[in-house]
Amino acid sequence: MVLSDAALAKTLVTVSNLSSNPGGVAFKVKTTKPRRYLVRPNQGILGPGERKEVAILMSSEKQAEAQKEMEEHAVSDKFQVVYLSLSEATYDGLKNAAEGTEQV
Repeated sequence: MVLSDAALAKTLVTVSNLSSNPGGVAFKVKTTKPRRYLVRPNQGILGPGERKEVAILMSSEKQAEAQKEMEEHAVSDKFQVVYLSLSEATYDGLKNAAEGTEQV
């Protein structure tokens, strides 16, 4: 099923690595309602000082469902960003693998 942009509610969240340490962080965005929201990218790696925009999307069909819950004061949708600090070697290996330049 393909939805037009008009049929989607979209919010952008910026995930940042504020550390200046060598290496980076791996992150994953989780939600309590994975069938309601599409999160892209839902995981990634960030080097020191890097940022990445994460889009959170909801179809108009799901918007009506969420609106009804809001009217009933029953909204319990939550998001969590989980992260893990990476050593410089691990970060470099993951970045190279993601770029397809891993040396064997």
